[in-house]
Amino acid sequence: MSKEGDNIDKDCVDNLKQLLKPIENIQFSEVIKAIFNHDVLSFDDNNNEHKEVLKKLIECAKNAGEEINKIGILRPRPNEVGNDVEQYVKNELEILGLNPQIPSTNKEKRKAIGYPDIIFY
Repeated sequence: MSKEGDNIDKDCVDNLKQLLKPIENIQFSEVIKAIFNHDVLSFDDNNNEHKEVLKKLIECAKNAGEEINKIGILRPRPNEVGNDVEQYVKNELEILGLNPQIPSTNKEKRKAIGYPDIIFY
């Protein structure tokens, strides 16, 4: 004999199994929009402004990495390293004239937690 609770448990288990299946054919930008309600801008290979921004971002990453390597970063947990790296990236974005900012929350407070951590203009 089946109880109603058994069906609920089975439904929950079935839903969890579905969540754990790899998602295919979904773009990164769609995931970010669904989870964080932020748009990811597309990159146009034919747009010279986009190419210039990419060039600056590559230079930013290179320069920030070189600065970090001069002193190193030691943290007890690897995921904490990103907190230290952020300041180097912000400094390099500033040098390159990209005006890095901490994004605002829905309540217009600046908050460097979650996605995105840094925006630039």
